[in-house]
Amino acid sequence: MIKKLLDVLSEHKDYLETLQGKVLYVADWKDENNGGISFTDYDVKRATVRLLNPNMLSVCCDKFPENALPIKKGRFSQQCECVLFPHEEADVVDNWLLFIETKYAKDEIKARDERNNYPQKMVGQIEATVEYFRNKGILEENKVVYAIVSFPMLDNYNAWFDQNLIHEALAKHRIIVRATNQAKILSKQVIQL
Repeated sequence: MIKKLLDVLSEHKDYLETLQGKVLYVADWKDENNGGISFTDYDVKRATVRLLNPNMLSVCCDKFPENALPIKKGRFSQQCECVLFPHEEADVVDNWLLFIETKYAKDEIKARDERNNYPQKMVGQIEATVEYFRNKGILEENKVVYAIVSFPMLDNYNAWFDQNLIHEALAKHRIIVRATNQAKILSKQVIQL
């Protein structure tokens, strides 16, 4: 996967990071000091997406900077925060891929505000990223991938998440989407959302 990714997006070598911790954390710092995405094996004292990794598998994360997916000069695809996958030298077709999009809404009212268009916008960003990867040959056309749409500062938002978005993402784009702040990596082929 790394080779395919870097063959198309060579500048992403600066954004790839591989870790092996029992718990891995993904945080977006854009709303704080205009920072980027962090991928760590330690708690960063910020609301995060947590990836439980009891078998301590080596996981690679491409932390997308702003405008990470060029379409043509000066024009870029929509994108999510990052993509994660098991780190391996050879490309293994059965390995999982996980795309993550976060929004740091401080309460449910802000998260559900129609002007923000969440979670539709979040799912749309993931779909655009996956489509970009497919169009560029980084990702096989028929591969089913996983995605998390996360509100790290909220709990139990799955209850009001539009289930039609989940069904459409799978049917139209082969993306299994879950509204959650946590996943569990069971093996290189299995991730539990």
